[in-house]
Amino acid sequence: YGGAGLRRLSLPTYPFARVRHWLPAPPAPVGSSAVAQRAPWTADGAPVGDLASGLVFRMWLAASDPVVAEHRVHGAAVLPGVGHIEMVHTALVKAFQEPVRLARVVWLRPLAIAEPGREVLVRLQRRDAGIEYQVRAVDGEELVTFSQGVWEPADAPAQPAPVRSLAELRRRCPRVLDPGALYAHFQARGIDYGPFSRGRREGCVGDGEVFPPAQAAGTATPFTFRPALMDAALQAIAALE
Repeated sequence: YGGAGLRRLSLPTYPFARVRHWLPAPPAPVGSSAVAQRAPWTADGAPVGDLASGLVFRMWLAASDPVVAEHRVHGAAVLPGVGHIEMVHTALVKAFQEPVRLARVVWLRPLAIAEPGREVLVRLQRRDAGIEYQVRAVDGEELVTFSQGVWEPADAPAQPAPVRSLAELRRRCPRVLDPGALYAHFQARGIDYGPFSRGRREGCVGDGEVFPPAQAAGTATPFTFRPALMDAALQAIAALE
């Protein structure tokens, strides 16, 4: 850079300065497969801290991301609760390689994503119980926690789920679940699902149980915990009301 007249610029070295320094990303070439194949919600830069005292990853959620753009609560784009799990897992695999299982998940408040998007912080810390996490974001002048939970050590392989007969499940669930009526039920309560988030297919309802076929949208995106598919499973619970 000789002769360019550049000067050094001090930037924050910790995640809570609340001063943004985002650079605009160049648009992807038309027809490029990079957008479809890029892992979603990747951490921006190296994390800050360590697992012993707290390791913080910074992520950017765009308001145009269909996971949030097509999941609206009273008109606001909101990250589905199951989306928090995918976001945390994205950070976890970069910091911790041992087998774990998810436990004690608590969603504390909705994480709304206004235009053009929102910076989200994922904090991981090693505790006796495992790796505790918090999903956080700045709200006004406050750093607010939106969800939390623990990734516990998986000391023994998980027991395989019992095999169920599909015919038996259908016999126990005689009432047909109309997905159109289900989404109308949500809309009447202020929850609007766009096509990306409408994973429910026609299913069956029984006494305290639901047999809910579902289909995930956006299969080209390399999610591990697919928010659309996991949310579709939770949507089926409304059929028991």
